Amino acid sequence: MDLRQKVADAAVAELRVQLHTDDVEQLGTSVHAGGMFRMVGVAEAIIRAALDASNRRLVEEVARSIGGHEWQSYLSQAEDAILGARGGLLAQLDPLP
Repeated sequence: MDLRQKVADAAVAELRVQLHTDDVEQLGTSVHAGGMFRMVGVAEAIIRAALDASNRRLVEEVARSIGGHEWQSYLSQAEDAILGARGGLLAQLDPLP
């Protein structure tokens, strides 16, 4: 599954939770939702799906950015960086001080 579809699926799942209904229609990466919802909840779901340290392609890309030709030695640091970015973004969306 590509990242675009994974992100769309995460957003749809969150919309279905918030709207308490299956009145959320999805066709590929397009979505039709009938009702009011918290957009920040959808954004959180998207961030969780996009910054997923279990996504090997993402981890390898970050490791390449950190380590260049020696990127394979930086896989652990890449996972830490992804988790740090994810946590930092989600913390900024949290309304509590």
